[in-house]
Amino acid sequence: MYNVVPDQQLLPMVQARPPIRVMIYSARQPTSGCAGKFLQLELKHTTWLLFSSTGTHRFHNQILARFLAEQSISHRWVTPEQLEYDEGHVTVSGGGRFSVDFAASLIEFWDDSTVFGRFDPGQLISQMRAAGPPWSALRINIRQLSAPGDARPGRQQASGKST
Repeated sequence: MYNVVPDQQLLPMVQARPPIRVMIYSARQPTSGCAGKFLQLELKHTTWLLFSSTGTHRFHNQILARFLAEQSISHRWVTPEQLEYDEGHVTVSGGGRFSVDFAASLIEFWDDSTVFGRFDPGQLISQMRAAGPPWSALRINIRQLSAPGDARPGRQQASGKST
């Protein structure tokens, strides 16, 4: 005999950890793998990992602009490099580059975002594990920065202006 728990009782357990959503922006379905840039952000108590394959978006702020448009969040380009948006509850915690090989069950992360800074490796590993299959099944390799002075400025709150 199974013990059935009503949905209302499950809600507090589900809300204990913010949901993790993964979005892939690519010109074609990445069945075997892909590489490109990524962002970590939070919007309305949901963590998002946004992956954009090489050639889809040139800069991290272009990934963010596409996401904001899909979420119907007001934004505009002040210059070709500077994105401005008003939504105060979007927090970008960092970004970088990635390469995923689904056949080898491996995803690698490195580099950083000029605008949003380097991702938090510990946070990223936790988010990947919580994202569910196929992401949670991948081995994760985080490459170190090439030299101690390579780190760019820390995280930026994505609550007003982005460049």
